Amino acid sequence: MIAKLILAFVALIISTIFIINNSYNMSVKFLKWEAKFPFILIILGSILVGLILSLPAYIQFTKKIRKKEKYLTDRVAQLEEELGKKKDHAKK
Repeated sequence: MIAKLILAFVALIISTIFIINNSYNMSVKFLKWEAKFPFILIILGSILVGLILSLPAYIQFTKKIRKKEKYLTDRVAQLEEELGKKKDHAKK
């Protein structure tokens, strides 16, 4: 728990230093549109867009994993039941 807290604090310090060192404005051009934004907002915006675009693939991946987990759990239960029946049969 303390290691996670220390790691989060170090990440906060590094992020703060990065933000302070890159606080200048950058020009962003798209077609005829142009605007100036702080560099850190451009980076955070890019990260946010990347997360949003990767979300459908992540959701599909987790559904596939859950489906496989359910299948394997059911299969283990089925095999344990068969093993129990064989043990009962062997005792007789």
